[in-house]
Amino acid sequence: MIGKNHNGRVRGIDWFEDDTGFTTVGEDGGCYYHDLQEFKQNGGRIQDKDFNVKKAINFTGFNDVANIPGFPYDSIAVGGSNYIYRVSDGNKQGVDAGAQINQISMMHSGKIFFLGVSDETKTGSIQVWKFPMEKTNAV
Repeated sequence: MIGKNHNGRVRGIDWFEDDTGFTTVGEDGGCYYHDLQEFKQNGGRIQDKDFNVKKAINFTGFNDVANIPGFPYDSIAVGGSNYIYRVSDGNKQGVDAGAQINQISMMHSGKIFFLGVSDETKTGSIQVWKFPMEKTNAV
């Protein structure tokens, strides 16, 4: 696949609900939406216009992304800081999770997501959040 690349390593990827594309996040702070339908129509090339680029999120260390079911080009991204970012339509909304986040996973219903966090006092901690951004529990 030939397309615009991140200016650094790709750190997280998540497929769209209908498998027509995927989202990537990278060290450069970018969140890219890759539409494979456009890829097929353009003979194996993805033009810049086919990317929905979200920049200026300060990702450090681990990065991950989870697409939100039922919301095209809308995702939640995390990046080794204490913040969870909802990235949609060129906007980013950050919420402090209170611990360094390493990973995110969204349930297929889109109502709840889980965060893998680094907490020195609790090894292997997981936080449970309601969507859009309400912490409900920590395990």
